[in-house]
Amino acid sequence: MMIFQIWKSLMRLTMWWKMIRCVSFVHCQLILWLMNLMMITFSELRTRTNDNTQRKHHV
Repeated sequence: MMIFQIWKSLMRLTMWWKMIRCVSFVHCQLILWLMNLMMITFSELRTRTNDNTQRKHHV
């Protein structure tokens, strides 16, 4: 039973991989760009919260 479930998940993964591979280069670039944007915004938010905590400590 367990092996069957693992096999099913593997098949699903390969299916996803094929779909991703079939997707155009532009789409990949878009995903990368979005990921970069998310990372930048996340780091910005983190630095902002850090600044806020530091300010609170200073007061």
